[in-house]
Amino acid sequence: MDTAVTSVAMAALVADGIQAGLSLDMVIVQLPARRRIGVTAYAAYARAADLGNGIAFYAVAPAMFRIGRAGDDQAPLLVRFARRSAARTAAQTATLIVVAIAVR
Repeated sequence: MDTAVTSVAMAALVADGIQAGLSLDMVIVQLPARRRIGVTAYAAYARAADLGNGIAFYAVAPAMFRIGRAGDDQAPLLVRFARRSAARTAAQTATLIVVAIAVR
């Protein structure tokens, strides 16, 4: 590969790595906490964190916006959000692996 292509591939690898890491943190650490602290407490946390300073990360996640507007009984919304997050994380991790192989 020439230098320009290698540079772009490395930038993509770094960006994919950051994105996959953030997604893995959410799916492995944050979302399972809702089972431990309860749906109401997790929804309050999501409103404060994800719909506060984290709003930029959810520009295309309508389920999280619904959680912000819904009442305290949000178990179905959180389950849907967790499933979509897991699927997104799998895709991002697969992309990271493919780009890492391509850069190699």
